Amino acid sequence: MILHIKAVGAINIPKMDLFGKAGPYLKISYSRSDKIYKTSYCKQTFSPNWNEEFHIPVESNPESVLHFELVDWDPLPKHDLISTRDFLITSFDVGQITDDWFDFNAAAKVPKPGKVHLVFHL
Repeated sequence: MILHIKAVGAINIPKMDLFGKAGPYLKISYSRSDKIYKTSYCKQTFSPNWNEEFHIPVESNPESVLHFELVDWDPLPKHDLISTRDFLITSFDVGQITDDWFDFNAAAKVPKPGKVHLVFHL
């Protein structure tokens, strides 16, 4: 099966650095693969619009998990994790479209996790 994902955008991204706004992007991984999918990062914004699509081969298995990380891009030394969210593949119904704003779980010492607009179609 193929899980089609559209990373539309996000809102309420926290200020992660001393200067400027965030450079948010999404990292997506599937528990049964080593491949990492990433959106482009949006410069200087707290409300990114990605509108990027990913097509991930998945198995309908109770242990199959899709892991999302909302990250703030930084030039050096490393990017800052803002928040995360996991989705069980079995939570998606074949043929159904799920289009919603999802609350993510804030990383340690992050004041607010942001909210991400995602569309799923299995």
